[in-house]
Amino acid sequence: MSQEQTTEKGIAEATTGMYLMFALGNSQYGVEILKVRQIIPLIDAKLMDTDLPNAAQALRGVIELRGEIIPVYDMRLKVGMVSSDDHGKKCIIVVDVDFGKKNQRTGILVDYVLEVLRLESNALAGSTAFQQGNVEADMIKGVASINGQAKILLNIDRLLTTATDSRSVAAATGKAPTTEDATTAPLGDTLSKYID
Repeated sequence: MSQEQTTEKGIAEATTGMYLMFALGNSQYGVEILKVRQIIPLIDAKLMDTDLPNAAQALRGVIELRGEIIPVYDMRLKVGMVSSDDHGKKCIIVVDVDFGKKNQRTGILVDYVLEVLRLESNALAGSTAFQQGNVEADMIKGVASINGQAKILLNIDRLLTTATDSRSVAAATGKAPTTEDATTAPLGDTLSKYID
């Protein structure tokens, strides 16, 4: 067995399991169900706006949950989409994020929750398939194609502990963020060319 086949097998085994699937626009994403602590409809969440110096653009605010202050990130901005003010079915998924030395509960704002899905290794393409181009493969655990719909499985720890929004890109490049920075090539659109 080649090293590439061994790596793909390891990725498939690591991504087999239960995922909470959610929608952002027309794209479907998933996070490991073991990371999920709670789902709160946005209308019930009492999201408090925050204006923190040098805060990531994706930081939408904080919520208080059983005495704990939890930051909430707009997942649309984290994957390169434009934020939406349509609050319809939006909800906050509270997840445990590994920040290296400690775990922190963090909220992710999504358009709506779809389902809990069990994915088997034979339905998955590992993240190594996306290492070409501008996709940061370590933010993706894998992609499943089910009934012609791509299900993008996120490495939520990596996605939330990496600065990926336009302000952070601007700080790294010395370039001011533009509207183009916030709207070009959403992660879901970039990945769709790899799915049948």
